[in-house]
Amino acid sequence: MKFESVCFAENKTALKEAIRQLVLSTNPMVFGTCVFNDYASVERGRYALRKLHGRADRKLFGKGFSKISPKHRTFFFAFPEHITSNLHYHLYIRPPMGKLDRFVEIAPQIWEQICPSGNLKLDLITTEADLRKGSYYITKDCFVEMNFQNFIISSEFCF
Repeated sequence: MKFESVCFAENKTALKEAIRQLVLSTNPMVFGTCVFNDYASVERGRYALRKLHGRADRKLFGKGFSKISPKHRTFFFAFPEHITSNLHYHLYIRPPMGKLDRFVEIAPQIWEQICPSGNLKLDLITTEADLRKGSYYITKDCFVEMNFQNFIISSEFCF
């Protein structure tokens, strides 16, 4: 249902809403912002988010994390902003079941190792209003052409 809405949207407004609904359907629990605070290309951004994903799951599950089904691992959507000037990503994250507190504890530390000049700010999504408000925020610039071409779904890092 959500996937069909994304695939067959009639216009950009409908597509943006379909993407927002798809993001919401994953039951995110954390809103995050990954900042580099120095020059970063989209290639470096994708690489850094791949590292964050893998290192967090290794800490959460141990060295056999890559054999765990992607549906049980950390999952996120990451939408880039300001690609040509101050690249940063807004994320909606669903940590693995039962590992929310540990994820929130370790992820900023991992980001600091990956990107010493940057930071990762995480906020728990505690209300329906936070969830909806954040979904509009992270998708607000998703149709700036370079942003749309470079958003990330973390499951791409599982293969």
